[in-house]
Amino acid sequence: MQIKNNLLFIGLVIFIISSFCIGCANDLPKSSKQSVNPFIEQSWQLTAIHGTPIDSPYLKTPFIVFDTSGRILGSFSCNNFFGTYMILNKKKIDISYTGSTKMLCSEMALEKKFASALKSEISRYRMEDDTLVLFNKNGEVLRFKKE
Repeated sequence: MQIKNNLLFIGLVIFIISSFCIGCANDLPKSSKQSVNPFIEQSWQLTAIHGTPIDSPYLKTPFIVFDTSGRILGSFSCNNFFGTYMILNKKKIDISYTGSTKMLCSEMALEKKFASALKSEISRYRMEDDTLVLFNKNGEVLRFKKE
């Protein structure tokens, strides 16, 4: 009976410590979360698609945001888009484009290029100071600068 009580006590202690540790992991400060995902909760302005600079002024600057819950959102310049992402390690990312609003705009060429690039099976990323570069198996797809 003594052994059974000791095992129950040890199990209870392990449960309490585990619960505490899980709770602490969820309450990491923003800086700790950003070390895991350095571009989280930043607005990233689009600067190039497939190496071609975006140099024309648009009604709204195209951008992307990676939120803390694994969602992406942004603007193609007229229409807004949304989807999900998952950081797999320090260089690998999985981005899934879900959809966008469907407004008809006077300039749709950039919208189409940005949407197509975002859907191109992006699998890697690289941070260069205030620049975020996304790649697929064929090379650089999208380049952003921190706003």
